[in-house]
Amino acid sequence: MHLSLIERDLSILKKDERFVPSIPAQGFFCFLRTPGEVTVVGPRSAFDVDSLQAAHGWAAFQVQGPLDFSLTGVLADLSAPLATAKISLFALSSYDTDMILVRSRDVESAAQAWCEAGHTVTLGA
Repeated sequence: MHLSLIERDLSILKKDERFVPSIPAQGFFCFLRTPGEVTVVGPRSAFDVDSLQAAHGWAAFQVQGPLDFSLTGVLADLSAPLATAKISLFALSSYDTDMILVRSRDVESAAQAWCEAGHTVTLGA
């Protein structure tokens, strides 16, 4: 698989289920509502993070797609090298592909782990 770094300075935010964010016009952004919470992933600069539970300093890699819904094991193949390297991840999926977020400090180590596992990585962002 081929992964491309698409964003380096993301935050993962948690708020209660009534929270409705203002969605930026451009850039990486993800909004997930469950019955008990709202999780938002986006550029740190897009949010008033002082009032939110937040984890800062994440980077997003996108798997080159589109990926067919019948494919199996994509996240397993990408998460195993990170687990071996003791790198935590936050996974997201869109209709066309998957995104793997790692701590910004782990970008180069994650790229190396994936390359050693036979994947290709572009560090363009």
